[in-house]
Amino acid sequence: MAKRYVDGIGSIILERINILDVVGSYVTLKKAGRNHKALCPFHSEKTPSFVVSEDKQIYHCFGCGASGNAIGFVMAMDHLDFIDAIEVISERYGISLDEYQVGLSDPRAQEEKDRILSINKIVANAFYRTFKENPQARDYMAARGIAPETLRRYGVGYARDEWDFVLKNLSGKYPPELLEKAGLVIRREGSKGYYDRFRNRIIFPILDVRGRVIGFGGRVLDDSLPKYLNSPDTPVFNKSFNLYGLNFAKNHLDEDKRILLVEGYMDVIALGSHGIYNAVASLGTSLTEGHGRLLERYAREVVLVYDGDEAGIKATNRAIEVLGGFNLKLKVLNLPEGMDPDDYLKMNSRESFLELSAKARDAIEYLLDYYARGLNFGVKSQLLEYIDRIKPVFQGIKDPLAYELYLKKVAQDTDFEVASLKKSLKSSRRSSSESSEKGVQSPSRQQPSQMKLYQRILDIIIHEREYLDFIKESFDFSLLDYEPMVEVLKYLLDHESIRLEDAIDTLSYEAMTMIEASLDGAGYMPVVKGRREVEKSYLQMQLGDLKNKYLKIKKEKDDVLLNIDKESQEYATLEMAFESKLQEINGIMMKINKKIR
Repeated sequence: MAKRYVDGIGSIILERINILDVVGSYVTLKKAGRNHKALCPFHSEKTPSFVVSEDKQIYHCFGCGASGNAIGFVMAMDHLDFIDAIEVISERYGISLDEYQVGLSDPRAQEEKDRILSINKIVANAFYRTFKENPQARDYMAARGIAPETLRRYGVGYARDEWDFVLKNLSGKYPPELLEKAGLVIRREGSKGYYDRFRNRIIFPILDVRGRVIGFGGRVLDDSLPKYLNSPDTPVFNKSFNLYGLNFAKNHLDEDKRILLVEGYMDVIALGSHGIYNAVASLGTSLTEGHGRLLERYAREVVLVYDGDEAGIKATNRAIEVLGGFNLKLKVLNLPEGMDPDDYLKMNSRESFLELSAKARDAIEYLLDYYARGLNFGVKSQLLEYIDRIKPVFQGIKDPLAYELYLKKVAQDTDFEVASLKKSLKSSRRSSSESSEKGVQSPSRQQPSQMKLYQRILDIIIHEREYLDFIKESFDFSLLDYEPMVEVLKYLLDHESIRLEDAIDTLSYEAMTMIEASLDGAGYMPVVKGRREVEKSYLQMQLGDLKNKYLKIKKEKDDVLLNIDKESQEYATLEMAFESKLQEINGIMMKINKKIR
């Protein structure tokens, strides 16, 4: 269970640190009058516009608008939530949080996690020292072309060919039962003894985004099996929700926030050895939705760089299927057949790889071409087989414009009429509204006009709080499909005034960003008829919700009636029912439009 702290913990932490120390550990600050300046870490610039005020204990960038306090800065820089950020800060600056901790249903469980993390750190250091002492391990990695600096950066180690190396190192410090829970030792069958899980293997410590060792991966130095061995799931490690190398990759993203997704540890290490640090790998498991959520948190674009063999192709297709539901731009980097990134970089330069990755293909185009392999579109049966193969691909395309563009590509490739092709694919296409109902959308999934509307409502009620009464009286929160907006409104209803240092304790980073944008007031236009404008904005939200319902029902009607005989009584009955519902919604929309005018 996650730790919880007393209300106001943010203020307590902020009182005990200096923002200059915190920000100065990330960027080079220079004195500028009463303040300090630096090049902004959140956007590219040549002239410093990032200002840190020691008096106010805040930072603000006059270029991109980023602003906040020391905790918010660490959250933004390290991509952490509030709790993780205050724990990182407290650890760095020697602040004990024990006395402020509350609400743990089982404090022993948290204590166990802390002890396992301590064990992992000790063992990782022991593996690292052993690697430096072992010529065989060093020669193995040198033969793979991995630079010593890269080995140090990733903490690569070596587990001796012994049954009790870990047990001996930790004997008397931690009980073997806890080492078993940490996934480092295995209980012997039929006896009370234990033996080490990792033996005679190159060791890759697995770190979380906070830089804590949560698990290990091990690779044999010969051809024995299993080739790779990973930590099992433990109280601090779940392979379905962690990615190897993300602790480094998140700090080495370009302006496009591009992450390379590769198959294994050695691919990440090989890329890192060539100065390419934005690569991550799943941990001995197929890609999961947990990985997708993690990638979505840090990246805008994911380039799949899997092996060029048949297994790699299948993994690529599976990854596109899993990640297609997330707000990520997906691309595929095709390596020569039989090669992985490690192989490619042994034979080619870093520049060659970067040039190749710059030409990575759009994932949907890749799939459309992949499913065309081995088929002759001049043969009717094979053409129909192709259409059947690509139906699932089109089912996952939520953007109507993108759908039409890909449709035209297929029509050109197959000499199929667009209208006929669309009808064939339409019967199984899922609506974007259906997919959006599966979860709350991230800010980047919102329509720009919708986000603008949300921000305008906040601007009004934050700057002229008397209009908050309307929210209390009439607001239907079910109309909001953006959770941070719900957070902010509920916070405003519960608090007479806004103090950022208090709000940061309870609100998500996205919600805090919305509040800060409104408090900044840079784009705020005072209202003449405040309540009327809030009501009008609310009506526009209602109208948007009804439009979505209208389109959903219209599509449902088309899908249902598609395969029913037009001359049948069933067709007439269903069509009448659908039209009645559509007319009802249309009538409500007309009334709302009149109110808006």
